[in-house]
Amino acid sequence: MQKSDVNSQTSASSPGAPRNADSPYCAKWPQKVERPRWAFPIKSPIKSPIEAGAKAKALVAHHAPLIRSGLTGLIDASERFAVCAQTDDAPVARELFVEHQPQLIVLGLTLNHGNGIELIKDFRKLNSATRILVLSAREDALSVQRAFRAGAHGYLAIEDDVPDVLQALDQISAGYLYASASVTRRLLEGLASNEIQPARSEVKPLSDRELQVFFLDWARLWRLATRN
Repeated sequence: MQKSDVNSQTSASSPGAPRNADSPYCAKWPQKVERPRWAFPIKSPIKSPIEAGAKAKALVAHHAPLIRSGLTGLIDASERFAVCAQTDDAPVARELFVEHQPQLIVLGLTLNHGNGIELIKDFRKLNSATRILVLSAREDALSVQRAFRAGAHGYLAIEDDVPDVLQALDQISAGYLYASASVTRRLLEGLASNEIQPARSEVKPLSDRELQVFFLDWARLWRLATRN
């Protein structure tokens, strides 16, 4: 585990360097990416890192140190991507974004001194060409909907498989929207139960800041309840 929450780094590996086959973060990915049925084609605003002859830079912003460390190891071991910086703090993430100008961002919806939804909007304003992948414990249809409306290009749940991360990065960098199978299933369940219909939702009219307070209050009450 890394001692610092903010750690700017570059990958020490090269596309042709040997990798440890026993590592759970190592996987040999084909050069040709097959589009899964839950990825939807849109025009990609960035060049493919393979075509450009260099790894695409990725910024990791997540509140959990273990998840940041795992993501960094996984991404740096890939042939197409490299982590340029990581943090758990929303204001620092903005500074790192301006400093490193990453092509890809992997972030959670809960961050120190801010929230992921507002950060997605800020990243889109700073550079609309950047591709954004959300990795969150929130699988409810409302959170997924807000993330995509804010400007995210992909969404993964914490429980998804490790290879899904690189698959998602491959797809969004190639110009597709991406949702994992579990997230897609949750969205379909939300549609079937009328969960995400504006007329049926009491939380939907809340602003993103109000929704953040709502989730924080809920988490605090849950912690108090579990202590007793």
